[in-house]
Order: sequence, then C-alpha cells, then structure tokens
Amino acid sequence: MAETASPCGSSSAVAAALRNTGYCYLQLSSAERRATANLFTAAAAFHDADEGWKALARHRPTKRGGWYKAGEEPTYTASDAIKSQVEDFSVVSTGDDQIWPEGERGDALRDAALGYLDVADAAGKIVRDALGSVLAPTKKRRRRAEPIQATPSMLRLLRYPVSGGDLSAHSDFECFTFVHQRVAGLEVQVDGVWRRLAAAPDDSQCVLLAGDAVEYMSGGAVRAARHRVRSSAPRDSIVLFHAAADDAVLEPRCGDRSAYDAARRAADEHFGSAATPPGGRP
Repeated sequence: MAETASPCGSSSAVAAALRNTGYCYLQLSSAERRATANLFTAAAAFHDADEGWKALARHRPTKRGGWYKAGEEPTYTASDAIKSQVEDFSVVSTGDDQIWPEGERGDALRDAALGYLDVADAAGKIVRDALGSVLAPTKKRRRRAEPIQATPSMLRLLRYPVSGGDLSAHSDFECFTFVHQRVAGLEVQVDGVWRRLAAAPDDSQCVLLAGDAVEYMSGGAVRAARHRVRSSAPRDSIVLFHAAADDAVLEPRCGDRSAYDAARRAADEHFGSAATPPGGRP
C-alpha cells in the first residue's frame, strides 16, 4: 500500500527530508499543475499513436532525445534479471538538434513539454535553495553551491505496461529528479525498507529524489534515493532530471572518488545518446 503524502512547503523542510530519507513530496502551484496535466495529455496521445508514426521520431546518434520503443530501456547492471518494457520519449534540448514527432500531435507534444519546462523552474528553485543550505551553510562555503544554481536537465515521458512495467533498483546520477505519477508504482528504499510512494491523480504534487551528484557534493549529508518501479497497473510518468553543472567539482564520499567515477560511467552507459548535452538545460 502506498504511503500518505505530506508535501514539504519550504526549503528548510525539503533540506531536512533529503538529509533523512533522500526524497520528499513537493506541492505544485496551479500553473505547475496545469502544465503537468497538459503534458500528461500530450504524452498519452503520443504513446497511444501508431508505432509507425512514432518511429519517425526515433532517437538517432546525430540528434538529441526522441522516441525509445518498449524494450530499449537498458538494465542498470549486467546481472540485472529485470528487462523493462517501458516506452520513452526524451526531451534533451530546445534547439534544432532535438527530435520531435511530426504533425499536430507532434506540435502539441512539443508545446506541452516546453510549457512544462518553463514553469517547472519554480519548483526547481525551492530545491536548489534547500540544497544550497546543505552544501553551503556559511557564506565562506557558498561557492560549493554554485554548481546547482543553473542545472541542465533531461525530460522523460515514460509509459509502463503491466507486463514488463517494472524498473530495477538504482539511484539517479544527477543532482535531483522530479517524478510525476498519477498511478502508484515508484518505490524508494530507506534504511533497507522499500516504501511505496503516493500517487497524485490530480497532479497536485510530485516526488523529489536526491541523486548521486548531490550526495557527493554534500559529502554524504544528503543521501541519494535508491528507487525502483513496481507496476500493478498501466501507468504514465513524467520525469525531469536536474544535473550538476558540467564543470562541477564533486566531493566523493569517504574520500574515495572511484565510486563516483563508476556511477558516472553507469549513467553514461545507461542513457547513451539520450544523455544531457553539456552546458544547458532542455
């Protein structure tokens, strides 16, 4: 059974939650709710469309983002027994190098995605302020928070089927991630116990997950949220990643950089051509 959501209403509450569990819920403004609802509608129209039409927007090495058909989601480890059948459309750039679907449905998806990104920055500022207080509690150390002041991002529009809709356990390499889900399926591990997170059918809130990068930058003060998906019903999800600046200096846990290097390689291998371009958010 999913837990009951209790959204964090301030930067200090967000900071406390990320220190304790690595995740929390964020209450969305009316503008954010409308933008999220519009994007869910446009994403569903895309996923429901004919596969031949979607294939015209399939990802390719010379472009950014695009459609990843069901079954193309890589596993997180070589020994991973779960092969996800999630379908994905990724937005990685607002420039001409981003792949968009054709026609009216494609235009609707592009407009909804860009509209969402415009308003999502307000929630992102609350999180950046929270992380700034953790990373730089004194003015002398304020420079440590600079890498997260303007974070590049990747937007993923995911469809999980019932059969093959699971996603194996992992933590995100980026600083933090927003996850919107109208149907429960996302689970987070806290002190060895898996918690099934609350859904928001009315788009009133989203889940905030701390990532590997901010755990390293905080010296372990913030814990990266290890999470997975266990689907019991068809579900769509909107996921927005916020990455550290390309030149960010990350502080490895326990003075060992090898774990950070391994996490970054794993992220690069997992996302491949969908990875966020250096120097800018989508």
